[in-house]
Amino acid sequence: MSRGLVVAKYKEDVSWLEEVPEGIRVYIYDKSESGNLRNVGRDPGTFMHHIVEHYDELDDWTSFVQGWPFDHYSKQLLMRDIVNVEQDFYELGNIVFSVIGNGMKEFGDLPLTALYKELMGKEILTFKFISGMQIILSKRLILKRPKSFYVMLRDKAEELYMEKWSYPMLERIWSSIWNELESEL
Repeated sequence: MSRGLVVAKYKEDVSWLEEVPEGIRVYIYDKSESGNLRNVGRDPGTFMHHIVEHYDELDDWTSFVQGWPFDHYSKQLLMRDIVNVEQDFYELGNIVFSVIGNGMKEFGDLPLTALYKELMGKEILTFKFISGMQIILSKRLILKRPKSFYVMLRDKAEELYMEKWSYPMLERIWSSIWNELESEL
């Protein structure tokens, strides 16, 4: 049983990775000026890049986190969960938000329902999400959809994060995407 840890880094200090338990494969995607990945698509773009590039050789469980994940989840819980979680979809976050319809007041009227329908082919009106978009996904769940699905998500992340008004859209529907895939298992 293999486990991976994908880190979407910009300028964060990632020395905490020295504490990652042995046996966890660590993939660092550095989006800084001297990094190994273009700085587009923010965290979801990075996470989808990993899935697309490793689709045929995924770990059994992969944790997807930010360069400094502890603004959203404690180090103690993260170190425990990257080793022990065996659910197909698991959220690494402490704060759960819910939005009904098209977003939150501070970002105006975000077309969340339309975006979800575009990506998933169905309409829902309520979105539950955690701050930070950090998750653990099983290989079994990821392989439920073809590689082209993740290419589409990566491309959509890059498109949405070009405009300040639209960047929170994918974060708001992120959990709903994975809950939908999990319900198909």
